[in-house]
Amino acid sequence: MQKRSFREWTAYTFLWLFFFWVSALCAVVIDLMLMKIVETVVVVPFEVEVILHIAFMLVGAAIPIGAISYLISFHLADFHAVSSLVEGFAASLLHFFLGFLLGFPIWITGGVKWLAALLEYGRHLYHIDTMKDIALRYYALAFLLFTLFFLAVKIVLGILGKTLRIRQREALMASCKKQ
Repeated sequence: MQKRSFREWTAYTFLWLFFFWVSALCAVVIDLMLMKIVETVVVVPFEVEVILHIAFMLVGAAIPIGAISYLISFHLADFHAVSSLVEGFAASLLHFFLGFLLGFPIWITGGVKWLAALLEYGRHLYHIDTMKDIALRYYALAFLLFTLFFLAVKIVLGILGKTLRIRQREALMASCKKQ
């Protein structure tokens, strides 16, 4: 892997910031669809609804992040975990500040608000109105937990994409040599 210039590193950081935002939008759409399905089948208490929102948004945002990481590393047949981690963490910091400036809306930060509310109130979270006065430390902790999960998905699927592409190239070269 070639060493990236500061300009390239910055471009990749902003690109991953865009990908994180798009994944939050995808998570909202997936959450809305799955919650609609769940609510038409059963009536769930609010505590369970919060946990379902968190789970659906985690999975809903991890799918596009993982797919993008996989496709990029598969296409390039190259992946450097440390660079990817640094870019992802820098993009997450920018994402956190953007979420902070806008009040952590779900269309920017995904399920962070739900997890922060659960962390602050626990079993005493009874209605969506109580989510309006969450302390910043709980938002930061929830955002950190989401970020660690997404970066793990990004790294694992990036390595998987690179590995599979290299295996396919080796298999192609071996079949060419046999002929």
